[in-house]
Amino acid sequence: MNIFTILNLLEDLIALNNKDYINSIQKARNEYKNGDVFFHDEVFGER
Repeated sequence: MNIFTILNLLEDLIALNNKDYINSIQKARNEYKNGDVFFHDEVFGER
């Protein structure tokens, strides 16, 4: 395992211990499942 893999793992463990982070992931998953999403052109306009 190289240092970058270890650092990524450590970063993931820290993030997963943050309740707000976990709640935001759950909220985003529910919004996506319910179709409460925006398309790229709705956010950034058409090119």
